[in-house]
Amino acid sequence: MSSCTNQPVPPKVAQKPHTHEKFGDLRQDPFFWLKERENPEVIAYLKAENAYMDEVMKPVKGLQEKIYEELRSRVKEDDSTVPFKLGAYYYYARFETGREYPIYARKKDSPEAKEEILLDVNEMAKGQSYFSVPFPKPSPDHSKLLYAVDNKGRRFYDLHVKDLATGKEIESIPETTGDCEWANDNKTIFYTKQHKDTLRPQWVYRHHLGQAKDELVFEEKDESFFAGLAKARTEKFLFLVSQSTLSHEWRFLDADHPEGKFEIFLPREGEHEYSVEDGEDGFYVVTNWKAKNFRLMKAPRRAAKKEEWKEVIPNRDDVLLEGVSFFRSHFAVEERYQGLTRLRVFDRKTEKAEEIQFPDPTFVVGGGTNEEYDTPFFRYSYQSLNRPESVFDYDFAKRHSELKKQKETPNLDPSQYVSERLWATVRDVT
Repeated sequence: MSSCTNQPVPPKVAQKPHTHEKFGDLRQDPFFWLKERENPEVIAYLKAENAYMDEVMKPVKGLQEKIYEELRSRVKEDDSTVPFKLGAYYYYARFETGREYPIYARKKDSPEAKEEILLDVNEMAKGQSYFSVPFPKPSPDHSKLLYAVDNKGRRFYDLHVKDLATGKEIESIPETTGDCEWANDNKTIFYTKQHKDTLRPQWVYRHHLGQAKDELVFEEKDESFFAGLAKARTEKFLFLVSQSTLSHEWRFLDADHPEGKFEIFLPREGEHEYSVEDGEDGFYVVTNWKAKNFRLMKAPRRAAKKEEWKEVIPNRDDVLLEGVSFFRSHFAVEERYQGLTRLRVFDRKTEKAEEIQFPDPTFVVGGGTNEEYDTPFFRYSYQSLNRPESVFDYDFAKRHSELKKQKETPNLDPSQYVSERLWATVRDVT
């Protein structure tokens, strides 16, 4: 048995007086100084903590490597996402063996067409210890690419605009949240910025390509809310969303007229959560107004009082409505029933609903990448305890799901596993 004196000793961290004052309350935080990321004393302390961890974990270093190699053996390194259609192009991300980052690409007119690489993040990340580029956003005419880069890991993203004809960067916007949307003129971008300390997204700006100074169009002053952006699948509206835990407020702007002002759809109210989708014939609202488990309602395509809304799907005591996706001919509903998510697809003409069936007793399912409004199918992602992550397209006309891709898992045979779902009655007879 080894002596305690031979055990690694954790590094000691200095405590420095610091007082927080909020709402008349005082709170002491002697470790507040550790947030100074560039402070040499902070860096030295973190290095000492890492060295201590390495020393403590040294006896199991071989086991760590063995587990790592086993996990890696079950990952297919040369893989790609299922292409999604947007306009005349099919966009996707792919990975190559031995390379850490994605390659974003597209093909015109057909998934079998010649590949056009939009961004090779592996090349962009050379010499960087950290690099993150979420899926980029093409302009509505597909001539430019808007993408965000974080090379520090602080969730501050620099936005860049690339001319896809020349391959050259034409714009950059520093230190944003990465949340951004194109207007339909192909030259106006809306984006959000966050507070440097709290990281709360609270400002929304409008940027025109070639513009020296951007215009602040909205500031979320309530510290319990954060601001976000979205674009309608119909491409007719831009949405500005203020959201807190139990209250939402949506604004909308005609995407063809980005110089306009965002109009409030419905002012925020305490404990009123709602979301908005454009369905061309009006706005569709998922709301918990007089509906504990949410309901779907139709509203005029303008700001409107709740009393003017018309109910499409009522509140149900045993079903939680989680979201909707509207398309030209159908709309898809995600709802939770008896602990599982179920998907139902409604024909907008006949108003008849079809529930998508799944092969396993327990599973995880949700809507996938559905960018186009005028589409013949609804894409969703499905997986279970014994079935790898799979992407399906539900054909509206055939009322049938087609498997587009199932995640390959080397060195694993899913057929050797069985999953069951069991119910038990507890003491309160639930």
